[in-house]
Amino acid sequence: MSLHLPSVSTGFVQMSSEWPFRLHMYTEQQIVRYIQYCTRTKYSLVHIDATGGVLRKLADQNQSYMYAVVFKDGNDTNDTMPLAHGLLTEHTTISIVTFLGSIAQSIIKVKGKLLNPTFFITDFSPAIMNATLLAFNAQIMQAHFHHCLNVIGKKYSAIQLRSSSFIHLCCCHVMHAIAKNLTDAAVEKETRESVLYVFALILCETELRKMYDLLGSLVNIFGDPHNRNASNELELLFAEELLVDEESHFALTNTEKIFFEAKKMDEELSLVDEYFRSNAAIIHESPFNKEAIRLYPAIEQLLDAKAHLYKVTNPLFSRKLIRLIYRWWAYLPLWTGLLIDFKTRYASDGECDSISAHSP
Repeated sequence: MSLHLPSVSTGFVQMSSEWPFRLHMYTEQQIVRYIQYCTRTKYSLVHIDATGGVLRKLADQNQSYMYAVVFKDGNDTNDTMPLAHGLLTEHTTISIVTFLGSIAQSIIKVKGKLLNPTFFITDFSPAIMNATLLAFNAQIMQAHFHHCLNVIGKKYSAIQLRSSSFIHLCCCHVMHAIAKNLTDAAVEKETRESVLYVFALILCETELRKMYDLLGSLVNIFGDPHNRNASNELELLFAEELLVDEESHFALTNTEKIFFEAKKMDEELSLVDEYFRSNAAIIHESPFNKEAIRLYPAIEQLLDAKAHLYKVTNPLFSRKLIRLIYRWWAYLPLWTGLLIDFKTRYASDGECDSISAHSP
């Protein structure tokens, strides 16, 4: 494939600013390689992350972070390719969307239209998630949830699904964040490890019905104040097999290591809690939580801190756990396998999308 629109600056630095300090760094060759990758790859992945401490702190400015946008164009370890890097001292959605928006505009200049990857992989940074959705999808989070639900509901044809693009959270980051939540909720160790395993089951699940079945089991175990068989029911869930490869199985079930690393990442993971607290409206309005309450009306009462429950006989009863599960459930398609192979599984016309992700 040849591209003949040298519209991107010939230098490496595409944009610079002294206040606030910022550098947007990429070349036209990187944009071209990205376009080629997305064109020939059915499920293209772009990773976005930020790292601090790469520069000495500038006077009267925030700590600078290096933002990296990368993709893996091949199977070899050397095939990891940078699409762009940005050095920013402002880490708000507006600042990051300016960086990502400049990349999107350069893609349009070279290709003639915006070419999105299938998935943007990131951690639970609210600023990065929101900036990515705005820059590439022209969406806010709530609209993204409904878009995901429409895909699962087979509202789009195979052709329409080829241009769909979604946020997906790093699985390891999700497990560490959930581990921190369980520790902060003061859940006893044995129960905490069992619940983390059930979250791993949900994370690896690909069918929405099965996910809601697992949710129903959790509501019954931790949300029914009179369930005296809750411990046995939790053991049955813990006995369910995690159907993943050996390496992934070890990473998702090594609870001792997950909880240890989550403790070390306490400051970083606290951003997840802040995001949940500041986005209560999004959590309550998520179509996935609305369906959860429709299926299991008891959740609504359990979320009401003023609702008094009498004669609790369930030793595992925990409103804290139900609230924790509820807030993660709002973001269900972002951290589970719900959208795996979606171009084939959810096409409304039943067509198997076997061609490339995008037409040249």
